[in-house]
Amino acid sequence: MRNSRAILVAVLLAALSPMLALADAPPPGRTVINAVFSDQERDTIRRYFQQHPDQLQTPGAKSGGADPTKVIVLGAQLPQGVLQQARPLPQELERTLPPAPRGYARVILFGKVLLVDVGAQVVHDEI
Repeated sequence: MRNSRAILVAVLLAALSPMLALADAPPPGRTVINAVFSDQERDTIRRYFQQHPDQLQTPGAKSGGADPTKVIVLGAQLPQGVLQQARPLPQELERTLPPAPRGYARVILFGKVLLVDVGAQVVHDEI
């Protein structure tokens, strides 16, 4: 009886293990990327804005009264409507950088340069 119970548990675990592995898998057709700025991108972006500090401003961007440092949280979704206030990096700078990962954009928001998953509106990195 004991052996049959152990065998039953082993069979159930074997049957369920693929389902348990799928629980942490990304949705079908979606690739999870640990998207961050490379050291070279960070250096290029910092040098550019040291020479053009006025280009870091986002005219008209409003944090809705919230502290911008609390609005931009790595790994978290931006509040609704905030990404629309961001602006793209200057073309002169963007041309010197490798292409952003597919579905991601480099933007300026509240004086910070962000790497954002545009579809999910999740901040992956900031400078």
